Amino acid sequence: MQGGGSHIGHESLADAVDAPREWSINQRLDTIERVLFALARAQGVDPDAAAP
Repeated sequence: MQGGGSHIGHESLADAVDAPREWSINQRLDTIERVLFALARAQGVDPDAAAP
């Protein structure tokens, strides 16, 4: 096994952001938002909390 780090499937993420089929801009932005919220939660950050 090479690298030893975790692999998050960057090809899948790139496909979601790149939208291999014809997605509207709203669908693309929604996908990006969901990915960012999931990453924040994985790091213990509450993305729904208001910033100071």
